[in-house]
Amino acid sequence: MKTALVIDDHVWMRRLTCEFLQERGYETVEACDCATAIGMLVDVQVDIVITDILMAGMQGMEFITR
Repeated sequence: MKTALVIDDHVWMRRLTCEFLQERGYETVEACDCATAIGMLVDVQVDIVITDILMAGMQGMEFITR
């Protein structure tokens, strides 16, 4: 099964996105910010990342370029 990492500071958007992906066969993991997501990537291998662009702290585009 493919795994998707969903990063968004709005819990309702994370949950909606995860539900959408799960209905399409993805296992999902969630992070409320990019710093948390970076920590998760040490333990979890993901196939796709879906991130909010505008968040407090590190923004989505900065995360993607790392």
